[in-house]
Amino acid sequence: MLRLSYANVVATLALFISLGGASYAVMTLPPGSVGKRQLANGAVTPRALGFPLSTRDLQSVLSEGLPKDPCNTPGSLVGCSQVMLAGGRRVGHVTVQTPARLAITALVTFASTMPADTHAHIEVGLFAARKPVDQRGTDVPGQNGSGTQLALQGVVSIPSGSTSIELGSIARWYSSPLSGEAKVESVSIIATVLPPS
Repeated sequence: MLRLSYANVVATLALFISLGGASYAVMTLPPGSVGKRQLANGAVTPRALGFPLSTRDLQSVLSEGLPKDPCNTPGSLVGCSQVMLAGGRRVGHVTVQTPARLAITALVTFASTMPADTHAHIEVGLFAARKPVDQRGTDVPGQNGSGTQLALQGVVSIPSGSTSIELGSIARWYSSPLSGEAKVESVSIIATVLPPS
């Protein structure tokens, strides 16, 4: 049994008024009736509409080798220090008029010249304005490892002006000292500029 309460009546009334008002505006305003004369300068902004400010597609063919060394192959020397990723190769840039947030999604593709039954563990970092966006690792198999992909994503605050987007990569270890290596072949990036929070 439905019980009527003040809250239910007011909520239902508000719903009908809001829906009715929107449909009334759609039904009674002729096409093209709202233009420059009806809107004040700067009244409609991406922030007011809730849309992103801009989106950029960036494609970069890197073909960047990840060489073997005494620190990342079996029988590593004692005393090898772990290199931290703090930046990398510039793969694009975004320019904004005011400080904003940058949402970045990157798809990194690897290639391999390593023998079958071997693999490498690769770590990749994505940076914007020298700030870390995301950092992940993946195993790239030998021989059939070409085409292995890794997705990175994150949001970072950026200042006004031009901001570099960088990709850093390192081979943390190889399973075999035999010839051949993994490499970063390409990266595809979608960078979306959002209003500051």
